[in-house]
Amino acid sequence: MNSTLEQKLISKYPAIFKDTGKSEMESCMAFGCECNDGWYDILDSMCEALTYTYTTGIYVNGESVVLDAPQVVAEQIKEKFGTLRFYYRVEYPQAYLDLLKKYEGTDSQRTVENWGDDYKNYFSGIVHYAEVLTARTCEMTGKPGKMHKSGSGWYKVLNEEFAKTDEGFKERNFQPVTKN
Repeated sequence: MNSTLEQKLISKYPAIFKDTGKSEMESCMAFGCECNDGWYDILDSMCEALTYTYTTGIYVNGESVVLDAPQVVAEQIKEKFGTLRFYYRVEYPQAYLDLLKKYEGTDSQRTVENWGDDYKNYFSGIVHYAEVLTARTCEMTGKPGKMHKSGSGWYKVLNEEFAKTDEGFKERNFQPVTKN
């Protein structure tokens, strides 16, 4: 992704992209967003959904505790086999970790764990949907696209007209993949 668009994402979602400045030994985010500009809007929408999550609480063992939502942190963003891969970790608020410790080994432990699992599932759904959208969005232009395969076996989602007219993709003989 070009540095201007990447910087725009980093500025809008600093908590998600907090590992971007780390070395390549510390984080794959040292390499930035390893995809092309056509997926910017998908990444932006995904990050917005991951950022503006809901705050909830846990009612456990007669105690009601309101907790901030966990934070998604990008670990690697890249194209692989033609579609987006967004690898991340979830960082939980200290209050949640304290509850886990407090109720460890008790009947209430599962109630506390379910709260974290619900967020993991929520985040996973958002990321999966974004990855699915990239399977129908040209990575280069952001226009509607289809999976293409080069003569040497590389996959990329491309707008059909773009694939036919761009010299680089024509030269590498990118053709639409037909489903059997």
